Amino acid sequence: MKCNIVVIFTFVTLLLHCGTSSLSGVTDTGNIRVSAIMYNKSGGFAAGASVILRSADYLGSIDDNQCDTMYEKRETITDDSGNFYFDSLNPEHYFIEINDGQATAFLFSISFDESDKHDTTAVLSDTLQPYGAVRGRIDVKDFTNPPYIQIYGLERTLRVDTAGFFDFHDLPPGMFDFRIVTSDTLNSPIIIRDIAVEPENVTDLSFPSWSFSRKLVLNTGTTGADVAGSVTGFPVLVRLNAGNFDFESSRSDGADLRFVKPDGTTLPFAIERFDTVNKRAEIWVKVDTVHGSDSLQYITMYWGNPSASNGSNSSAVFDGADSVTAVWHMLQDCKDATGGGNDAEENSATDTIGIIGTCKKFKGNDSIMVPGLLGSPPNLTLSAWAQLDSVSGDGSEILSLGDAAMIRMDFVMNDHGTDGLVHQSENTVFYNIFSGRFLVGTGWHLITLTVNMEPNILTLFIDGEEVNTRTDLDATINYTGVGRNTYIGKQGNGKTDFNFIGRIDEVRAYSKALSPDYIKLSFMNQKADDALVIFK
Repeated sequence: MKCNIVVIFTFVTLLLHCGTSSLSGVTDTGNIRVSAIMYNKSGGFAAGASVILRSADYLGSIDDNQCDTMYEKRETITDDSGNFYFDSLNPEHYFIEINDGQATAFLFSISFDESDKHDTTAVLSDTLQPYGAVRGRIDVKDFTNPPYIQIYGLERTLRVDTAGFFDFHDLPPGMFDFRIVTSDTLNSPIIIRDIAVEPENVTDLSFPSWSFSRKLVLNTGTTGADVAGSVTGFPVLVRLNAGNFDFESSRSDGADLRFVKPDGTTLPFAIERFDTVNKRAEIWVKVDTVHGSDSLQYITMYWGNPSASNGSNSSAVFDGADSVTAVWHMLQDCKDATGGGNDAEENSATDTIGIIGTCKKFKGNDSIMVPGLLGSPPNLTLSAWAQLDSVSGDGSEILSLGDAAMIRMDFVMNDHGTDGLVHQSENTVFYNIFSGRFLVGTGWHLITLTVNMEPNILTLFIDGEEVNTRTDLDATINYTGVGRNTYIGKQGNGKTDFNFIGRIDEVRAYSKALSPDYIKLSFMNQKADDALVIFK
């Protein structure tokens, strides 16, 4: 930075640093003079630039009728030789903003004190620099009236828009304190200090009343989830533990968490578990697009605001608009996380540790029943994490929509192994799509079946990888002539030969066939050693 300074004084010592500088000197009240020569980027004189001197604690009005006479403020313009001056100043801390109104500006921050009675003259020189910008987002739900954001020492006051966004785009480079305030007295002003504005850079100030933030990179490249295609409407699982999160710095229920895109857009999230005692948490964050083969995409997690409202909203994450029919995290009451009402009516399975928080343990004589057949969708995806401990019958049912569509592990018939089945028009005929893989005793696996009847395709996935597909179908799923309710851990039409022994977690049903990229991303993100989310 070019900075030439000449200080003229009589028996007084001055110290000045340009930009966010301080000039300490002494004088009789009203006998301080500041003059400067300013240059433009090409090296010529910065003629005709606006120059405004303000008290460093100056705040622009949020009321057109409000008078700002409590602050020192003077204005001039640079002459043809880039000169300006102010005299008869009082001992105080000042900001002097020089702005050409086009694309460049400069800020002097100068302080004088009263320890000396002699006259003081400071002669300054510097070059206008490109504008910097500050933009961000405020959670407007935390304010009774619409908030404004101000910058100390500058004539800058913006009313935050209805979504909470603000954008200052013509700022001189420097270090500033910001103030968030409303027109009433119910919300105390929030001060955010020492925000750096840099030339030709944008400083993000999203959620400024939150004390902490951390960047979460969504790595779909070969070093991460290794997913080539982009996935839309994806609920990203964020796992917190003592190694990546300070539970003492947030609210005890995690209600002050927020997740934000780089452009300031807030992302819906849902807290499945927030355990401050054991320092474990699982949060689902809905990202509109997770880009494939990308190791740079990120979102930001904010926390540390004890007065924040609870932002967790499960139905916004698992949204029916994305064809999500039902989601069971397999918590104590087995409620449907979509809010769509597909809650368990009968539940004899017990709680235990799952692959994602808690899950349900099945001993071969218990199950979970959900009334109805989830709307009998012609196209669907059934998905669940399952750990099969032993097999006592012909197979082990994970999820069964009345025996009309189901996913089953270790089906002994013709060595099917892990199997997806749909009921054909005749009562006893089923389409089977099987892997030939028997998984008992091999730990957790993500089992997924997709049914797309328009091109007549059934596809079976194990741990995110396609293991079989059938394209010779000529019939839709027949939901009649079989069971009337949906079961987890039990055959949906009353047979006991398929009762499950082991653990089941994160059971989902969709009314469309999910893409292979979506299914692989789910596995890579949800497995114990998550390959998608990287904490920075």
